[in-house]
Amino acid sequence: NGLVLISRFNSLKEEGVTDLKERILIGTKERLRPILLTAIAAIMGFTPMAFSASAGAEVQRPLATVVIGGLISATLLTLIILPVLYSFVEKRNLKKLKRKSITASVFLLMATGSLFMSGVVQAQPVQTTNLQELSLEQAVKKAMDNYPAIKAAQLEIESQQALRKTAWEIGDTKVFIGKEEVGNGSDGITTKFGVSQEFDLLGIPSRLKLQKENEQLAEQSAELTYVQVELMVKQNWADVFSAKRKYNVLDKLFAQFTDISRAAELRLETEATSRLEYLSTLNQANKIKIQKEQAFRDYLSAVRKLNKWFEGDSLYTVKNVSVEELDEPINFNKDALNNHPYLTMMEQKVEVAEAVVKKDQSQFLPKFSASYG
Repeated sequence: NGLVLISRFNSLKEEGVTDLKERILIGTKERLRPILLTAIAAIMGFTPMAFSASAGAEVQRPLATVVIGGLISATLLTLIILPVLYSFVEKRNLKKLKRKSITASVFLLMATGSLFMSGVVQAQPVQTTNLQELSLEQAVKKAMDNYPAIKAAQLEIESQQALRKTAWEIGDTKVFIGKEEVGNGSDGITTKFGVSQEFDLLGIPSRLKLQKENEQLAEQSAELTYVQVELMVKQNWADVFSAKRKYNVLDKLFAQFTDISRAAELRLETEATSRLEYLSTLNQANKIKIQKEQAFRDYLSAVRKLNKWFEGDSLYTVKNVSVEELDEPINFNKDALNNHPYLTMMEQKVEVAEAVVKKDQSQFLPKFSASYG
């Protein structure tokens, strides 16, 4: 009987009866008759033994008394003590779940609060006034203007261009001083000052070639960075667009199910529908609510990933556009694949390596020098 009663409590919980007191009352009411019938039938079976006066009654009467008393005690324990224990255990489990829920809620509030600069975050429409909207093209352009990797690639090109002048270094200039004794018949020492200049003229072409290849490598590396950033920005923009549309759909669906739940509650109060049908509708509405909250968290996460490319104080979301405007045919171009920035950069690295070899070989070419003094 106890197992049957607990099983009914759990089944009511799965059906959507979240109120603990209501669940216990409904389950006990439904299982009261079978529990009493089971106990009364057994008690009635032992009643003749309790009033027996035949041979062996001295043994039968105490046995029947113990069994009947045990059945009465077990029935009272099942109907009174067992629901109390069930309520106690369920309340403990509910407190644990609430603690976990509070911890998760605080974490979510801190994470999303830093995004929206707000102390409280609730499920709300995505169209908020504190988020500026960007189209796909605007997002790409803003990332190109602000992302540090883009600026670093541009500075690397300027650095290589500035180093071009170093290829024209012809050699070191030296100033020297010396003393020389005068010949016989003269008593003095002559002090000489002089200047010498080295001319590494034959090494200039190889150094110019190497610097030119380094400039092209910096340009190819920057081009690859542009392509990678553009691709990632487009992917993150699409993620925000998709998450935003999903949340809006679930938000509208939840509003509809809220109205349906109210209507189902009225129908239940007027006994126009069964409680099972009402609980089924309420359960479906709760599922939509959970999906909506998860969709909102996914949207916030996608917005954070998109805004990391802009490196600014303002926060941005995607502009509302139709799917048809974003629908572009996929054209496979083999020539474009062969000219991919990554391939051209790898080829340019080969050119740089060859230029380094030629520059090192130029160290063995003759060098000129001139001095005056």
